[in-house]
Amino acid sequence: MARVDTVEGRGGAAAVDGGGRWLGDHSSSPDPAGLNGRFRWAHELDPGCRWGIEGSSSYGAGLSRVLQ
Repeated sequence: MARVDTVEGRGGAAAVDGGGRWLGDHSSSPDPAGLNGRFRWAHELDPGCRWGIEGSSSYGAGLSRVLQ
């Protein structure tokens, strides 16, 4: 699972496995290149990654669109 916390101008993501063990974190800009980079990062950790996105209708909307 990747959890994304979005704030204006940047976004951070953290990933844990099914047992809650820390896998890593990633930070990127909210532009298309940054959002795609965040997706690739999570996909490399787990191709079936599930996402929890804070602010999916505001600052997290761009990442929500990339994931659809």
